[in-house]
Amino acid sequence: MRHIILFFLFINSMLAFGQDICKISKSVTTNLNILYNNPKLLLSNSNDNCILSTIDSLCALAIKNDTAAMRILDRVSIKSDGYLGEAFNVITVKLFYSNTKFFINWLTKNKSTLKKDLIYGLSSDVSIKGQKEMARIKNFGKKQKSILTVKESKLLDSIIKLVNPKIWE
Repeated sequence: MRHIILFFLFINSMLAFGQDICKISKSVTTNLNILYNNPKLLLSNSNDNCILSTIDSLCALAIKNDTAAMRILDRVSIKSDGYLGEAFNVITVKLFYSNTKFFINWLTKNKSTLKKDLIYGLSSDVSIKGQKEMARIKNFGKKQKSILTVKESKLLDSIIKLVNPKIWE
């Protein structure tokens, strides 16, 4: 059994060898396995535009309830910083508004740094747009409670309470 696992790991690493993130970004759906097993492809300093395009494609898949895309986003988020960290702040807000149930459910069931990214992203929005944005977030959260479980609602409340625009000052 161990030999079979090693063989598949070897094959997967060979698939990733020589893979260019720009090629992968053009067909993210067919490359989910490669991205999951090689998150460094999204953390390299190779081509920022292709990396951001891939992250955006993964977000679009996650909005459609794709758990494989969420797993990849989670793996990459843990080690992202700089422009990639900022991209995660943006995409988590997009996920939050586009598919709240799926995203909050994911955060409830998984230890995920995407929660931190969401808090930073929402805080950034309030920092830029002002208190009307905070009211919008709270109102949106209240409306979402009807589709969330009790546990998910508690998590959503805790996230909204942690939104703080002052972290960006």
